Parts: sequence; structure tokens; C-alpha cells
Amino acid sequence: MTSTPTQAMAAAARGESFAISYGGAAQYDYAPDVARSFVLAADRVSEGAGVYTFPGVQAPMAEVVQAIEAAAPDAAGRITCADEPLPFPPELEHVGLEQAIGPVPHTALADGVRETIETFRAAL
Repeated sequence: MTSTPTQAMAAAARGESFAISYGGAAQYDYAPDVARSFVLAADRVSEGAGVYTFPGVQAPMAEVVQAIEAAAPDAAGRITCADEPLPFPPELEHVGLEQAIGPVPHTALADGVRETIETFRAAL
């Protein structure tokens, strides 16, 4: 269910239409930022174990669609989203992770969407 924005990016890279199955605001994680954070965490020495939430980018789905259309102008008007938000909070607490490992990478939504679409295009 939550993978539909990524599926929309893949569809845009292929020049296809796609309907994202939800709307509202949500938090988006850029995989390379998460991977870099895992590397930072692995380099830290600590006692015990902690559970943290990754500080992704919070954005309304309309902004995600706009970022897709900006990265793939030929997809304009062909990527849509539903109005119904997900049954999750749109943003999660993330201060704990940065306190534990230091500043984590933050790629802007538009940059992450553009890079994702470029990766899909390269894979085609």
C-alpha cells in the first residue's frame, strides 16, 4: 500500500499513467539516506539497544505528485492520487535517532523523487 508513490515514479519513468492509492500527508524516506544512517549507527558504540524512527520528509501527497511531474514533465496529469489519507500519523518523532548517532542525511523530496525516477529510467 505505501509503495504506490514509488510505483508512480516507476510508471512516470516508463511514460505510463498511475493512480496513487491514498492521499493526505505522510512521511517519506529516501533509501540512500536510510542506508547512510545505518552506516552512521553501525559506527557508534553504545550500551544496550535503542529503537528509533527515521526522520523522513513529511509532505502532502499533492506535493509528491508535483515532484513526480517536475522530474518527468511528460507525466503531467497522468499521475493521480486518492483523497483518503493513510490511517497513520503524518509525521513521527525522530529526535531520538539524531541524539543517538548525530545528524542524519536529509535529501529534499524533489531531489529524492528526481533521483529515483532517473534510477528507474537508467534501469529501463
